[in-house]
Amino acid sequence: MEKIFTGNKNGSVAEWCKQNNISLALARDILHVIETPNDMPFYIEKIMDNFKKINKKAKDKLRNAIIRVQIECNLTTRSDPIKVSQQYYVAEVLEKLLYGNNLLMQEELEIEEEARGKKKKR
Repeated sequence: MEKIFTGNKNGSVAEWCKQNNISLALARDILHVIETPNDMPFYIEKIMDNFKKINKKAKDKLRNAIIRVQIECNLTTRSDPIKVSQQYYVAEVLEKLLYGNNLLMQEELEIEEEARGKKKKR
């Protein structure tokens, strides 16, 4: 999952964190709860506290990483579909907790509203 998280097939999490001014501890905690979803309740405060310490540009990069994980989970048909759905759930909840909303869900809702003719044209 590290390659998906960093968006680089050859890069390391440590290097990605250094390039994006993100705490390695924060990235490792997020990766840990994605890989071990049942641990998420024990990491929420630590993740949120470390998230508050990073700048806006770093927050944007981290959001992209979380979205990549969501996309990977939606595209993947691994041998353990329950774990994949749990990983997706964790990534989705993290995005909502850290950013207040979920970009992928928001786009899906807008598309549905447009299809129903409810959304006003801009």
